[in-house]
Amino acid sequence: MKKCCILIATLLLFSASDCVLSASVRTCIINCGQCKKMYGEYFLGQRCAEECIKTNGLLVPDCNEPNTIMRYLSKLAR
Repeated sequence: MKKCCILIATLLLFSASDCVLSASVRTCIINCGQCKKMYGEYFLGQRCAEECIKTNGLLVPDCNEPNTIMRYLSKLAR
C-alpha cells in the first residue's frame, strides 16, 4: 500500500510540473505573438518566444513595458 501511495504521489508531481511548464510556454507564445502583431516587422517574435521558453517563462515580455521588449526590437524593418 505504501509503495502504491508513493507511486501515485510521484505521478501527480510530474503531472503538475507539466501543467506549469505548459502554461508558461503558452504565456510566452501568446505574449510574443501579441508584441509581433503590435510592432510588426520591427519585432523579432521568434527570438522572443525562444528566449522566453528557454527561461521557462521567467522573462515574459510585456508589449507595453519597453524594458522587457527592447532586445527584440530591430532598428530597421527588412
